[in-house]
Amino acid sequence: MDSINEIISQAQLVPSHFQHSSDDPWPKQQCEHGTLIDNRDGEICFWQCSKCVQAANKKREDDEHRANETKRFYSLIKDGGLFGGPISFPEVPRRFAGKTIDSYEAKSKSQQELKKLAARYIKEFDKVKLNGTGMIMAGKPGTGKTHIAWSIVNELRNRKIPAALIQASAMTSSVKATYNKDSEYYDYQVITAYSLIDLLVIDEVGVQVQTDSEKRIFFDIINRRYENMMPTIIITNLTMQETAIYIGERVIDRMKEGGGVIFAMDWDSYRR
Repeated sequence: MDSINEIISQAQLVPSHFQHSSDDPWPKQQCEHGTLIDNRDGEICFWQCSKCVQAANKKREDDEHRANETKRFYSLIKDGGLFGGPISFPEVPRRFAGKTIDSYEAKSKSQQELKKLAARYIKEFDKVKLNGTGMIMAGKPGTGKTHIAWSIVNELRNRKIPAALIQASAMTSSVKATYNKDSEYYDYQVITAYSLIDLLVIDEVGVQVQTDSEKRIFFDIINRRYENMMPTIIITNLTMQETAIYIGERVIDRMKEGGGVIFAMDWDSYRR
């Protein structure tokens, strides 16, 4: 843990001129609170300003709290400690247990492009995570969206990378469950947990009409992951125009950042 002096030394200064008195061997400099403090051979004495000390202590406490919460919930996700609780990432369904990108049947040019995109997403996941690169797959039922999604999740899990797929309704319901007075979690804790997993795939977006509360929860999770640069994949049976209306332009904009891809799967269903 950083010492208080190390933390204080990171405080931001406002531009200021030095002042030097003949009675004081050290030149003076203003801190961001306007207090004149010593600059001793390049070492700024922030401890001379009580407001700087208070701000540094508050920042240290906040950083420690966030670090502890992050460590706790990340551990819970990795260890499966939240399974069966308010957060429940489903195990791989039998139908998709053996699915891989290679097993995805790509006939059309668009399907081949999607297959290459998904393969690159997996291969370059370190870069994907660094940039927070997301993806939206939109198209009619039966076009292979879930196959692609579970293939990505399966292959990342094989590499010991935490990845999960969850239906949008289950995700928002798990947050709403914390409103029960008997819940052992708060809503922000569940949202934090969703924001920490390396890759989160949200399926069945748009299947049901969202309430204002559910829209807020959905956006909060997307926004938290966006701020933390955690990649997210959204799957929907809606058209691109319908998707933009349903999840909102703010979410669309966030999904595009970091090289995000929006892929319209406009071919016929495999199930016909």
